[in-house]
Amino acid sequence: MEIRRYISTRIWGESWFEPLTATEKLIWIYLLTNPATNMLGIYGLTVRRIGYDCNTSAQIVRRCIKKLEELKLIIMIHEHIIITHWLTQNAMNPSMKLSALKDFDNLPDKVRAALPVTVLNNIQKMRTDTGQPVPHTPPHSPSPTPEKEEETQKEQEQASKTRTVNENIPQPLALAYKQSVGNQSWMELLCMNHHLDPDRLHEWLEKFCRKLQNEGNNDKSVCDFRQHFANWLRQQLEKQNKHPQSHENPATTNREESRQRRLDTITALGTTVSNDARRRIEQLKATGILPEIPET
Repeated sequence: MEIRRYISTRIWGESWFEPLTATEKLIWIYLLTNPATNMLGIYGLTVRRIGYDCNTSAQIVRRCIKKLEELKLIIMIHEHIIITHWLTQNAMNPSMKLSALKDFDNLPDKVRAALPVTVLNNIQKMRTDTGQPVPHTPPHSPSPTPEKEEETQKEQEQASKTRTVNENIPQPLALAYKQSVGNQSWMELLCMNHHLDPDRLHEWLEKFCRKLQNEGNNDKSVCDFRQHFANWLRQQLEKQNKHPQSHENPATTNREESRQRRLDTITALGTTVSNDARRRIEQLKATGILPEIPET
């Protein structure tokens, strides 16, 4: 069956879409409709392929991708495109949800670790809606009655809705930071994805908060805080990897300083020996032991 992708006509009137350049608009529509797209909205794609299909250079593609990331429309990581709002803006029947879950299970671990919390929440909701996976019930435990199951399910749905709403409401930066740091799974995913220890991650979080405060950005929702920080952290680490000389290992620095000190000592010793020899020669000449050497 022919695969089709549909785009709402409302996009042409969106406030964020109008200021984009023609190339940025083309690449955004391409990311929504290219042959690699799937039900999940997360798929493998390279910058080179985008440039080839859109007839533009890799440099321009990277600039357009960065612009779309700043608008929080996509994340590109490990040669995978993550369309952040795909699952919330596309209605799906049960078979389409199963297809999306299959695509999710086939993602590389490093890509799954980089997914925003909102995407992971949508995946979990789809699993609940489709009954995948079926929860295990111990053989000797009493089976819950249908009324009890329905009541429990309603409570879980209500709690999930409340949590999602709260995470999308702007609140003071300190509170958004506290709730984000309190999410252990999010912190562990960041540490694993970027090979950071928890202390180092907390240092980056503090730098990020200072940056927001300096910019006058004192209100953020929890979801916005997490996604903004994840993108900012990735950019900072990429810059650090491109310029390793500005982040030298302290052990290497100490070795260089020790080497320089030894060279300075040798130079000073050579100067002292040379001066002592010159003075001794003058003394020998003065006592007549060493005859004067006629000038030629």
